[in-house]
Amino acid sequence: MSERTHAELCDAVSDELRAQLALASATWVPVDQPTGLPVMERSGWIATNHHHFGRDGYLLPEQGIELPVEFAGARLGAFALVPIPAVGLTPEQRRVAVAISDLLASALARTSGAWRPD
Repeated sequence: MSERTHAELCDAVSDELRAQLALASATWVPVDQPTGLPVMERSGWIATNHHHFGRDGYLLPEQGIELPVEFAGARLGAFALVPIPAVGLTPEQRRVAVAISDLLASALARTSGAWRPD
């Protein structure tokens, strides 16, 4: 695999998240810029009072959600995921999103001086 910059990795993952989850947008958010959005947990559960379901599954809140990108307990950033109205997500799609964020976290940690093992 060729070395890619962090921006290239995040852009590629953003494109993949949009495609896999049928999102309006998936925007990389650096670790020092909190989104204030409801957070998707590792199980795919989203901690919010908004629980609406459509034909395809769970409807994300209109303002979107945050998908954390973490490695070995360290937060590396997140994606702000904004839905297409009335397009739901299955539990499997939410778990795929977490898996994709884990792959990015591993790649970022491997290529970054920001993460150091203890």
